Amino acid sequence: MPRPGQTPQPQYKRSPSMPYGSVGPANAARPGQQPQQRQTQPQQTQGSPIEDFLFGATQRPTEPVTAGAPFGPGPGGPEGVPDTVLRALPLLQRLATDPDAPPQLRDMVRFLVYRAS
Repeated sequence: MPRPGQTPQPQYKRSPSMPYGSVGPANAARPGQQPQQRQTQPQQTQGSPIEDFLFGATQRPTEPVTAGAPFGPGPGGPEGVPDTVLRALPLLQRLATDPDAPPQLRDMVRFLVYRAS
């Protein structure tokens, strides 16, 4: 019980959702204060060449993550519409204007026109 004129401090009780041992640090922290953070240094360990390849730092820090993927920036990314599709685009546009054309065809033609421009 706080004395008159003092601000009451919260007291946390352990609940099933809190891991064992976490109540003490929670009670020690005062409102408005940040809990002390331990300064940790990344450990540099030498592993096998395979481990270094899999878990080591990147050898190409300026290369986009999507390089080589069929989407996003980088080599192998999306390019223009292939010539065969460009030649068929007028026919596809006529088919898309048909009242019975599925909405997916209209969307695809809109996308192709956008990518071709």
